[in-house]
Amino acid sequence: HCYEEFESASALQQWCTPTPLPQLPLIAALNLSWQSPDGALAYVGAYGDAHPGALADWTPLSLAPDTTLFEREWHAPSQSCRNVLALFEVQVLYAEVGSAEYPYKKVLGAQLKLTAQTVRARRCVASTTPCVTRAFSSAATSFVALSEDGRAYDFVPPLPKLIKLPADFFSPFVATDDSTDSSTGAQGRRARRLRQVAQQA
Repeated sequence: HCYEEFESASALQQWCTPTPLPQLPLIAALNLSWQSPDGALAYVGAYGDAHPGALADWTPLSLAPDTTLFEREWHAPSQSCRNVLALFEVQVLYAEVGSAEYPYKKVLGAQLKLTAQTVRARRCVASTTPCVTRAFSSAATSFVALSEDGRAYDFVPPLPKLIKLPADFFSPFVATDDSTDSSTGAQGRRARRLRQVAQQA
């Protein structure tokens, strides 16, 4: 938080001049590009290791659609200053992308939201305590994660279903499992059948 302090209503009125929003000290310190052709006020790194020379590594920071460039205005009947900057907030939209096992965060969008307030001059009874009026301004950053439906993982194929094959599936390309028979699988089966017939006889 930061604030401006005024000792009287006249001091507040003198301060309450129609200053364009980009010229306010708190906004000017951000060094934003208000006249950019693409509407980008600045650029935010899409990744933690964004390269300065790679345009794809940067996401434009735009002004929120519901934000207007307001100017301060003095309202004499209520002894108040309208359209005073109250909050400037950077809203960041991100998602986890990449592989399913090792996802990483990527900034998809960013916008600047400005909020105005009305500051009324304090009215105090005669006392030794100073009667000051303060105009507070705050800065904030909020992060919003994209829902699961918006995440872009690399395709991960399912594990194959293993089917048990018969023992003679590869016959006659493999040798029989009969350690006493050195012939191929088909020959080994014929030999076993002949032995069985001989034993029955």
